[in-house]
Amino acid sequence: MKRTSRRLAAALSAALALSPAIGVGTACAQSVAEAAPMPVGVVLNGQAIAEPGLLIVHDGHLLARRSDIESWGLAAHSMIASETLGGESYVALDRVKGLVARLDADGATLLVDADVSLFPRYTFDPGRHVVPLAQTIPAQFLDYDLTLSDWNGHARLGGFVDAGVSGPWGVADSSFLVDSDRGGVVRLDTALRRDFPQQRMRLVLGDTVGTGAPWSRPVRYGGVFLGTDFSLDPQSINFPLPVISGSALTASTVELMAQSSRQSMDVGPGAFDLTLQPRLTGAGQVTMSVRDLAGNTRQVTRSFYASPSLLRPGLSEFAIEAGALRRRFGFDSFAYGPLFAAAGLRRGITNALTLEGRVEVSGRTRMAGLGAAMVLGAVGEVSLAGAVSQGSAGTGTLVRAQMQRVTPVYTFTASYERADAQFRQVGEGRFNGGGRSELAVAGGLSLGRIGSLNASYARLTQGIGGEGQTRYDLASAYYTANLRGGYLSAGVQYTAYRAGRRDAGLFGSLTIPLGPRRNASVIAEPGRAAATFTQNLPDRSGFGARALAGRDSGAAWLEGGLGYRSGAGDIRLDAAQRRGQQGVQLNVRGGLLRVDGTLVASQHIDDGFALVDVASDAPVTVTVENRPRPTKAGRGRGVIVTGLQPYAENHIGIDAAEVPIADDLDTAQQVVAPGWRQAVRVRFGTVGGQGVRLRVLDTQGIPLQTGSSIAWAGGVGVVGYDGEVWLEGYRGGAGTLSVSGAGGTCLAPIPALGEDARLAATPVTCVRGNERT
Repeated sequence: MKRTSRRLAAALSAALALSPAIGVGTACAQSVAEAAPMPVGVVLNGQAIAEPGLLIVHDGHLLARRSDIESWGLAAHSMIASETLGGESYVALDRVKGLVARLDADGATLLVDADVSLFPRYTFDPGRHVVPLAQTIPAQFLDYDLTLSDWNGHARLGGFVDAGVSGPWGVADSSFLVDSDRGGVVRLDTALRRDFPQQRMRLVLGDTVGTGAPWSRPVRYGGVFLGTDFSLDPQSINFPLPVISGSALTASTVELMAQSSRQSMDVGPGAFDLTLQPRLTGAGQVTMSVRDLAGNTRQVTRSFYASPSLLRPGLSEFAIEAGALRRRFGFDSFAYGPLFAAAGLRRGITNALTLEGRVEVSGRTRMAGLGAAMVLGAVGEVSLAGAVSQGSAGTGTLVRAQMQRVTPVYTFTASYERADAQFRQVGEGRFNGGGRSELAVAGGLSLGRIGSLNASYARLTQGIGGEGQTRYDLASAYYTANLRGGYLSAGVQYTAYRAGRRDAGLFGSLTIPLGPRRNASVIAEPGRAAATFTQNLPDRSGFGARALAGRDSGAAWLEGGLGYRSGAGDIRLDAAQRRGQQGVQLNVRGGLLRVDGTLVASQHIDDGFALVDVASDAPVTVTVENRPRPTKAGRGRGVIVTGLQPYAENHIGIDAAEVPIADDLDTAQQVVAPGWRQAVRVRFGTVGGQGVRLRVLDTQGIPLQTGSSIAWAGGVGVVGYDGEVWLEGYRGGAGTLSVSGAGGTCLAPIPALGEDARLAATPVTCVRGNERT
């Protein structure tokens, strides 16, 4: 058989040699026998293909099966099929631009040289990593930070209290300022907040602070806010990342080397775009090394500039605000002023340009502004903005410009802003004070192992001009360095006023670490000097201390304090004597949290929390990010854990060694993402209830993708084969199942099921937000 194949190949070669030349460097006979498929080996760009291909010599052309071309890695969908023979689609190789094919001398191997453009283009981009939000359960909380002090015989109680409730609908809270010197208690803010993490949007009804723009200041008001909040999706990368492009004719390994980063990945034949990691910002260089299977290596070095101030192309950030301006905030509980409305929009136009606009309107003032932030490769980041206002003071204008360049060796920033006497913003209380201008310049220089130098200068001018104009100049320069584990900072500061007053002085400090939580330092400034010792509070529980001794304005300066941290909060006692004043103060800071009937005292509450249930007859240690919590779960008792990162992945686990063998626990760790000041339930094992099988389908009746994340009131999990999910600890009541995957998030009702729910999977339909009616 082998000899026959060789004779056929020789005859074919002889026939091809006598035929007219065609585009692939050979010719074809016209007989029916020659049109039969012929198996050949394939070598693509010098690399042998594992599987043989089928060729047909027909009508003067070499034809290859489309399926074979696709298996070689070429983009066959862009090639025109010249023939369909025997139900197979064939492509004439001589008609493919950028491709040259020929048979070797034996006629048994097809040699193909393909241009990079014939391969698919690959893009490696970290993009957006969606973290499914766990099902929220009702919770109530009280946060406090109170100080009782006595200075020179004057006693005072002051602090801050915040109380609220949360659930699947959002968070409602109200905060209060406690001050015995100003009438007791003053209400600060009261608001209902609803977050939409999938859309990265936030809705606030009540008291809040506006967003503002680079040329306008935020205002505090009571009303409604709807806008973008990227903090609801902390995993996403919102600014343009540097992209390094290249190509390879064969499978290769690409390595990217930068000053603070190193990436390595495998690429197939073709062109590719590699997005650098997000920690590479400012100006820099990256070296790309491409090494193919034969060991051939080529390198290229390219410069880039990345700025977190810009938005990715096509990404938008908006804000819509309306309400009544707050007056005497912190002094009056219900003082509201004139109505106002505002709207702003930022949008990424290109990788190097982001535009922004904002309009503000109130009863007396109307203001509109436009701005642009751009990256100029040789310069850095440049921002330009202008605004115009109209009101009782007339028509005014504001201009602003800023330039910034950040490199591994040096940084430089300069900004200038000028507003004329008639320019006003909503909520601004300036009256005919003349125009104002601000100039600021700052820079830093890295000296490597011996430290760094930093300097800054700022000038503020305000007034009509001449004697009515005020001017303030501030200049400083300082040097910092690490000295055998210690941190040294020394510098000079100069201040000048228009009235002729000049102040200048030296300042410095030296801090020496004495362990993970302890350090000693000395500080010196004009008119005062002191030595300090500090032992910081631990992350969980334990003591901390602080002591200071020195001189201030010629008088003794003494301070000391002792603190203790526990799971229930912090308590600190301080005493001080300074400039003839002396006193003591007691500070307590913590919170109370109630979830599903369980009440605990906790540390400061400004994050997410979870109720952990463990189906065990023995006490079991609960861990958060592999750190044990002091209170154990089990025996029908749940544990509330705080300090969880909102909208991010948090790893909650149990110590499997403490679980009796007889207990049925399917996992020792779960990943949950709670909302801000919202509670989620995490269950290990069956805590009452039998469990239920569901088969989750989309609105077309197709099972959801395997591996999608699920969340419900009883915990979290994943979608299995054919859309099936298992809800552990199902108690028989109805609820809602949230499913998050590549296509977004959808909601499915959990029906009330009977005892046979374990046996057959009950189908449920999962509906996305845009599919609801």
